[in-house]
Amino acid sequence: MSNSFKPQAIVGLVAVALLLAIFTGMAGAGKNTPRQRSGDTYVEAMVGAPRFVNPLLAVSDTDTDLVHLVYNGLARVDASGNLVPDLASGWTPSPDSSVYTYTLRPDLRWQDGEPLTADDVFFTLKTLLQDPAFPGDPALAQHWKGVDIKLMGTQTVEFTLPAPDASFPQYTTLGILPRHLWGTVKSADLPSSEYNQAPIGSGPWRYSQVNTSAATQGPVVSALVTPSANALPPSDGVLLEPNEYMPGEERKVSRIWFRLYPTFGAALSGLKMGEVHGLGHIPSERVNEVAAVKDVTFHREPLARYNMLLLNVQSTIFDKPETRQAFELAIDRDAIARRQDGEYVPASSPVLTHSWAYDPSVKSGPYDPAEARRLLDSVGWAVGSDGIRVRNGLTMTVVLAANKDIPANVTAAKLATDDLRAVGVDARTVLVSREALLHDYLGPRAFHIVLAGWEANGADIDVYQYWHSSQAVTGGLNFAGWTNAAADKALQDGHTNPDHEARKRAYSDFQRVFAEDVPAIILESPLYTYATRLPAHGVTLPDSDMMSAAARFDTFSTWSLQVP
Repeated sequence: MSNSFKPQAIVGLVAVALLLAIFTGMAGAGKNTPRQRSGDTYVEAMVGAPRFVNPLLAVSDTDTDLVHLVYNGLARVDASGNLVPDLASGWTPSPDSSVYTYTLRPDLRWQDGEPLTADDVFFTLKTLLQDPAFPGDPALAQHWKGVDIKLMGTQTVEFTLPAPDASFPQYTTLGILPRHLWGTVKSADLPSSEYNQAPIGSGPWRYSQVNTSAATQGPVVSALVTPSANALPPSDGVLLEPNEYMPGEERKVSRIWFRLYPTFGAALSGLKMGEVHGLGHIPSERVNEVAAVKDVTFHREPLARYNMLLLNVQSTIFDKPETRQAFELAIDRDAIARRQDGEYVPASSPVLTHSWAYDPSVKSGPYDPAEARRLLDSVGWAVGSDGIRVRNGLTMTVVLAANKDIPANVTAAKLATDDLRAVGVDARTVLVSREALLHDYLGPRAFHIVLAGWEANGADIDVYQYWHSSQAVTGGLNFAGWTNAAADKALQDGHTNPDHEARKRAYSDFQRVFAEDVPAIILESPLYTYATRLPAHGVTLPDSDMMSAAARFDTFSTWSLQVP
């Protein structure tokens, strides 16, 4: 997402250099016989070979998809967007949300059959992630900075936070690494470990054994060919099979083959020729091309993020809420979303619409340019002879800054400025790089309006760091400079109260105040688009705001290759 409001937008990613290694799959030892399953293999196009199939290092689409399937954390986000226990049987917060105690499920095992205990959790989070030499994303480590991690037994781990935080459990979805394999690897050396290409996790799917001399077997449908179980040359991609140590839902497909292609164009050709059932991570400019493929079905669901017009409320132009309300009424959000080739849906709330905290009774201003003009008139912005509004000698000239490298943002900025001009605003667009937006506009608060993106850190809706007045200082993420006592109270209560219903009431109050005061105009949420072709059917995406594209596999139990 452009100009993301995630903390890593400010911190940035640490570049990790490593020569691409050919992965060598590792067999998972098993004492129990897996339940009998269909022999079908679902094939998905994979663009680019995996490099870091490691929850602490994964950044690319390929790596994050595989991490999602091979590893799991203490908690996970289910297909409805709720945070639920995973490796943990549950967790208990202290009354002030500063201490969390997690208890692991009994008899957990890694995919190689070794026991999984709280010591693996301690090793992953304390020894590796909290190491000052950790080479991964600084924003990932930031979530755990200052957290005191203690082993309370083989099945229990305790986290003491530096300050109360009711949203903390969302960070425990991070995948856990096995200490018995990684224990001799220093944090700084994580990128060079062979286990990045031959992962052993505890998730629902594991790497199959690799037999580089094995050949593929006959066609399943048309030109689609399927590798034999546990037989796939590394150059062909990655073959996954169910992890027998992780009981779960019955599946209608027994294996997943991520078939390797060097480019998206090659992957698209594979879809056209019937070599794959599914194609994800579709660039917006290629959507129409994919749609033209015979027998293709699109599956779409909003991602957990949105674009917004961030208003600098410290500016003289935006000193009154009526002015900000008028700007919101003047902009046709439906038209902006429609012009994005079906890749966006209109949005209007700072709380994601599928979230447990979303209050549908709170309505933002609809598109109403007549009411926008009336409001501007009411606060002294009179239309001059040239059609531009003026108040006390100040011309209503505003500059809307947007990322020049993202076509969707350029389009949205142009449409928004056109709408504002229609109500008498001298609106101008400036297109700059992402770095310029962050360092020249948002950082020093030197802007009128910025088209920015917000992206969820996890399944929790806590937005304290983006809108609380304490975060309006230089270095904070409240770039709008918004200060509102009622919003501060709601955000503070939501941030620190562990009671779910109390938090829900607090975020309802926050949404109401936000809608009245309008520190930003929420525009649209992007859609994740996934393409499948027959015989794949029963394919659905999670009924939630997807945290990432990898979440598409959370509904995999319903996917099938058997024609009904």
